[in-house]
Amino acid sequence: MRSVHRCDRDISLKQSGGGVLIAVNAKLKSEQLVADRTDVGFEQVWTKIQLGDGLVHAFAVVYFSPGSRRDQFEWFFRCVQQVMASQSSDVQIYGDFNQRNAMFKPDATNECLLIPE
Repeated sequence: MRSVHRCDRDISLKQSGGGVLIAVNAKLKSEQLVADRTDVGFEQVWTKIQLGDGLVHAFAVVYFSPGSRRDQFEWFFRCVQQVMASQSSDVQIYGDFNQRNAMFKPDATNECLLIPE
């Protein structure tokens, strides 16, 4: 048995199905986290999971279509900051960013930034 946390694709933005999900073993305590989803043009789902050893982790699954705009990535990373500020747990992000030419560069605080060319 599983707990499923999902974000279905907005069919007004795409012609066919899709979306992202996180399936969690029902033996583990999980809770979907709220991330701002104001017509961002990509799919994301955030889930907080208490693992068997008692540690709590926040997981994100995200999908960006090829040709996504820079402002969509900036919106996603604002969501990352929002979730990280609200959690005292490790944050792990998995996804398909479809960025062949992306570069990670440190900023003034030595945090890495995703910079699509």
